[in-house]
Amino acid sequence: MAVVNVAPWQVQGDIGGIGLSRFWFENAAHTVASPSDCNSAGAAISGFFSTLRANYPTNILWTPGDGVQSYDVASGAVQAVQGYTSVPAGHYGLSSADYGAGLGARINLQTGVLVGRRLLRGAMMFVPLGSDSYATGTGNVSPTTVSNIVNAYIAMMAAFTSASLSLVVWHRPKKTAPGTGVAYSVTTVGIGTAPAGLRSRRS
Repeated sequence: MAVVNVAPWQVQGDIGGIGLSRFWFENAAHTVASPSDCNSAGAAISGFFSTLRANYPTNILWTPGDGVQSYDVASGAVQAVQGYTSVPAGHYGLSSADYGAGLGARINLQTGVLVGRRLLRGAMMFVPLGSDSYATGTGNVSPTTVSNIVNAYIAMMAAFTSASLSLVVWHRPKKTAPGTGVAYSVTTVGIGTAPAGLRSRRS
């Protein structure tokens, strides 16, 4: 049985309430995350948000959830819930610029793997961004911001790899086809320059 693990992180501070981003990962054995796995994943994610503090507002806070949950990849059945033994640091932003609630960048995650007839891919909404993260005159996410976010995500992937972990996209099993869940490693990261608007508080 292959297992996929998830480390939830919360974002709060704007008018939309608390948002949730999930970082899905596997260890080399495809088993339930160990305490060491959880701590390593948490530290890598914390580093990602720390690196990008200049891009999100001073009243926006990213914090880790209570721990890591583990699921059977194929069935989606819960396998375990593991707390952190070394709780990763949360981070406030450093941008004092104005911002629009729920507006920012969409991080596109590619696996290069076909599932059925479609490439398996995921996304993370990095919102909100301070207005100084946009290009003057166009309103697009600035090239510098795109580069900063992509490089920070790649660095996070490298930190996972150093701990014998891998960030993945999990395709949950369909209700009409139990046991069909699959998970594959993220291989490519990209961001479109058009600003992204968050419609749900989860990503």
